[in-house]
Order: sequence, then structure tokens, then C-alpha cells
Amino acid sequence: MIIVAINLALNFSSLLFLIFIMVVYFSKKNMKNMDNTLYRLLLIFNFLNSFIHMFFLLAQWFRLNDVFIMKLIIRGYWIPVQLYMIVLMFYVIITIKNDDKKFMSNLLNNNKKFYLILTGVLLFQTMMFFILPFNVMYDSLGDLETIEGPATMYFLLVFVIFLFVNAYTIFKYRKKEDRKKILPFKVLLVFIIIGFILSAIYTTLCVTEYLVTIITYLMFHTIENPDLKLVNELTLAKESAEKANNAKSDFLSSMSHELRTPLNAIVGLTQSIMDADNLDTVKEDSKDILTASEKLLELVDSILDINKLESNNMELISVNYAPIEVFNDLVKVMGVRIGDKPIELRCRFSEDLPNTLYGDKDKIKQVITNLISNAIKYTDSGTIDFSVDCINKDNKCNLRISVSDSGRGIKDEELNNLFTKFYRREEDKDTDVEGAGLGLAITKSLVDLMGGKISVDSIDGVGTTFLVSISQDIVSNSINNEESEVL
Repeated sequence: MIIVAINLALNFSSLLFLIFIMVVYFSKKNMKNMDNTLYRLLLIFNFLNSFIHMFFLLAQWFRLNDVFIMKLIIRGYWIPVQLYMIVLMFYVIITIKNDDKKFMSNLLNNNKKFYLILTGVLLFQTMMFFILPFNVMYDSLGDLETIEGPATMYFLLVFVIFLFVNAYTIFKYRKKEDRKKILPFKVLLVFIIIGFILSAIYTTLCVTEYLVTIITYLMFHTIENPDLKLVNELTLAKESAEKANNAKSDFLSSMSHELRTPLNAIVGLTQSIMDADNLDTVKEDSKDILTASEKLLELVDSILDINKLESNNMELISVNYAPIEVFNDLVKVMGVRIGDKPIELRCRFSEDLPNTLYGDKDKIKQVITNLISNAIKYTDSGTIDFSVDCINKDNKCNLRISVSDSGRGIKDEELNNLFTKFYRREEDKDTDVEGAGLGLAITKSLVDLMGGKISVDSIDGVGTTFLVSISQDIVSNSINNEESEVL
């Protein structure tokens, strides 16, 4: 009974301590992100574990020998313990691997799927501990002696898996720069091992809840403190603002160069025309002036477009249009832009494409023009495939526009910044590529404005594919009889 009294004192103190942590944590404003959600679950499961364990210890204190009630209490105790360990495993992985951009981007892009998997795992564990049998053995004095059976073995199996995964994750990322995140988990691992050893040696001594509460408290002060996290968020926001400011400064510097180049050409060629003695020279210089003027006009249009989009002054102007005619006209114009480059522009339009659609024709043309122009810029030779598929349903046509090239490709670390305003990829390497880095940013904003989606898939050195999905109203239900293909 002395051991039971010690267990009651430890559990009661840890329960009070845990309540204090929960009151402090939930009373403060917390960021709504994945690791905070998991930490809330840890607090809740830790509380349920300690709370139900009090009933387990009280049942031993009063020598409650009703097997059915004891089994019910034990099942109720096991479930939150297992759920705590599983959530903690996810929490350790996500927190430590927070700087692994590829991992986090994939995870956050499937946020709902992640929570669905987590919920399924927790429900499965709960069900297993309600189904698996076990036996409760008492000694001659009526004290609980041992608990054995399939449920006990399953409990130990899950615990070993949990311990292995956490140890592996902590060991793999032990040299991360942010060691403040690693230290609490190292201490956590040591405490769990100590608790497991003590429980194995002194089977009647229950120190697990006390150690788990200390671990939860340690995480609160090192990782999950709302004030510290708010400071970190503000620091990140400041860094982001500084990056944006630097990007705008770089943009202005680049813009001065982009504007000066065609303007100098126009001024120089105009002076050349004034001094020319024959008509052929005048015609040749006039063509160059026209080319420089078109580049200048395109640049000014981009600046005006980005300004309208940022100030929410860009409006949709919907009209009836024939998509096949629009796309074929674009192909002719873009074919001219290829110039002397050894590039083959291949086009394919779905046979299900309606004859007449209703939408903002000009913005769709601008989106396609920007994507093909971008493909031409970063493709020295090879092919550019422009295709349009569609899904027609209930007088709605979901256009699926694809532009693929066999160009230089894009590195994984650059994909996240691809649609950022004023951003140009590897500007120091692509010195032969003209532009101010506004085309893709404008394209993304226009697609969002039309309620569509844009995605990109690229392999560095192999090529890039942009896929745009935009919904348009169907005016004419008649469709093209044959799939249109332009090579």
C-alpha cells in the first residue's frame, strides 16, 4: 500500500501541474498550424491519461476486485497512453523536420489527408484496445499483481515502434542548426527509457505519468510557448518583409536596365535614320525601332498589369469567343516570336472543345502568351507543346491548357518562388534571357482572378510543363468534329 500511496502522490502532483500548463497554454493566443494542433492533442491525451490513472490507483487503494470494472479502467488508461505516444511520434517528426522544405511542402499541401490519416490511426488504436483481451491477476492479499494477455503484448509492440521511430528521427537530425528543437526530444527519449526501465524493475511503481508531464512542460517552455512562437512568427514576418523590400529594390535596378536598353536603341536608331543616305538603311533601322518599341510596350504593359492586380483594379470582361480561332491566332503569333531558334511549336486542341465559349478571352490569351513566351525564352532548341483539353458538364467547359518545353528546366528549390513578383530564376546564369521577372507572377494572378488553378512540373535540365485549369461558360453546344492539330 505504500507503493500505491507514492503512486497516488506522484500522479496527483503531475495532474495538478498539467492542469496549470493547460490553463496557461489555452488562455494565450496560439498560431493555427499543424504542430500546435498536435501539441494540443498531447496536452489533452496527457490529461486523460493522468485523470483515468487516478481511478486506477484509487481502485488499488480501496482493493476493488471487480474484474469487469478494473478491465474497463485499464482499457480507459491504455487508450490515451497509446494515443499520446502516436501523436508524439508525429509531433517529433514534423517539428524536427520543419526545415525540410520538400517534406513540409508535400505535407502541408495534403493537410486534410494528413489529419485524415492521423484520425484513422487513432481510431484504429482505440478499437484495438477495446477488442484485444487480457487478464487481471491478484495476489492473496487482494492487491493487483499483474496484467497479461494479447492487449499487453500489443501495448509493448506499439511502444517499441514508437521508441524506435523517435530515436531514429532524433539521431538522423541531431546535427540540425536549430538545436533548441532537438534538445527537448533527446531529454524526452531519455525520460521515456528511464520510465520504461523503472517500470520493468519496479512493476508496481508508476512514474510514467510524472515523467510524461515533465516532458510536456519542457516542450511548452522550449518549443510550444505561445509568446516565444509569436516572437518567432514576427521574426519570420520581418525577414519576409525585408526579402520583399530587397526584391523590389532589385526589381527597380533591373527595371532601369530593361527600360534603358530599348530606349537607347530607339534613340540611337532614330539618330541613325536622320543621318541615313539611302532608303534601305532607313527601312532596316525602322524595323529595329519597331522591335525595341514592342519590347518597351510589353514591359510597360506588364508594370501596369501588376499594378492593377496589386490594387485589385483588374476586372474581368467576358465576351463570346471561338476558342479554336483564338488559339490558332496565338500559334501564328508565337511562331513568329521563335525567330531563328531551332524550336518546333506543336499544338493540339481537343475534339470536344465547344465552338463558342463565354469568358474573358483577352486574359486567357495573355495567360497562354506568357507561358509560351516563357517556354521560348528558356528553350534553346527542341520542342514546345501547346495543348488544350476540356471537360464539358452542365453548360460549363473546364479548359485544361498545357504548355510543355524541352528547355533548361527548373530546380526544386526555385519552384516555390516561381510565381513571386520581381523574381527571376538564376539571374546570374541566365544572362542571355531578357525580361523583368513579371510574366509568371502576372499569369498566376490572372488565373486566380478567373477562378482557375495553375501548377508546374519541372526537371532541371530536361524541361518544364505548366498546366492551367479555367472554367468557361458554354454558349454553343456544338463541338468540333475532329481533333485539331497544328505542327
